[in-house]
Amino acid sequence: MIKLNQEQVRDLIPLYNCHIGQELEYAYRREAPFGEVKIGVYTDNISKPNTLLLIDGFAGTALYGDTNNDGSNQTIKRLISDCFDEEGKEIWLSLYSPGWELVIDTLFDGSPSWKAYRLIHRLNQETFCTRNMMDGMAR
Repeated sequence: MIKLNQEQVRDLIPLYNCHIGQELEYAYRREAPFGEVKIGVYTDNISKPNTLLLIDGFAGTALYGDTNNDGSNQTIKRLISDCFDEEGKEIWLSLYSPGWELVIDTLFDGSPSWKAYRLIHRLNQETFCTRNMMDGMAR
């Protein structure tokens, strides 16, 4: 995994139209809605990433992309462990690609952990507009 500089992070932003793009924007600007952040961005390939690791040493870590590269996965484990090596410090992992949960369970087997799950909702604009219009008519 290669740690990216600010310009390299900026160059990746247009490649992602999902929340990963937003995370990269925060890393590039070093600012998120809640304040200043310092996010390290790592990838297996600078020009065409297959895997991204974003580490915010305060709390969060995000993984996105290919889960099948054991060499990268071992480096990911080391990078996460090195960043969160304080006794009792919690690691929050956001796993943005299917398959990461099993990989992380295997990499950190034996480490105490618990899981929280999120539901991702996507707005269906056509249905939303129709329902709002009908709700307004019913009043």
